[in-house]
Amino acid sequence: MVHYAIVLGITGKGKSSFINAMKGSKVAETISKDGNRCTTEIDYHNINRDSDTFTFIDTPGLNDKLGDDKHLELIRTEATKPDTRIKCILIVMNLTDERLEKSHEIALEEFMNCFPFHDFWKHVIIIRTHADPSDKKF
Repeated sequence: MVHYAIVLGITGKGKSSFINAMKGSKVAETISKDGNRCTTEIDYHNINRDSDTFTFIDTPGLNDKLGDDKHLELIRTEATKPDTRIKCILIVMNLTDERLEKSHEIALEEFMNCFPFHDFWKHVIIIRTHADPSDKKF
């Protein structure tokens, strides 16, 4: 069985790094040649566990200089494909981020309109990244 999860977040927060950590190897680019965003299109990354396949859909970052309208359109198109049955929305944020940004809210509103989930919020998971294991307060 294939389980789809779409990975959302602000540019540079660790979406691709999270996917690499789940895979246990580098399958998603994390640093571009110019030091800017890496993911500019939708990328699929499959991770096999026992008899299941988990497909993480890596998305372009929100709040990117290319603009959220273009990225949201890509994400919306992906989310509504009949053969892609997304069951989970992963929002990637820095551990130190205190709240969702406006672009997160806009993206989530879009998804609430795209998905037929009666219990939408049970399908949303917030992933915290950039934790420093040597920092004792975390």
